[in-house]
Amino acid sequence: MEEALMNVSSVRTMIREGHPDYIITAYSWPVFIYAGNKCNPDDMEEGLFRNVMLVKVSHASPAVWV
Repeated sequence: MEEALMNVSSVRTMIREGHPDYIITAYSWPVFIYAGNKCNPDDMEEGLFRNVMLVKVSHASPAVWV
């Protein structure tokens, strides 16, 4: 388990450092998961998973999902 967590951490680091094997662009994520349906290409994490509908669903009670 610890090895898997280290691997996740190293992949995260490579993504943030722009490693050529782990390039993340605006085309990697659908625009609807960004706040205001807009992506900042200079900061891909800004607004990620902050779309109003995603936030509402994530805060909904599991009873609502049935």
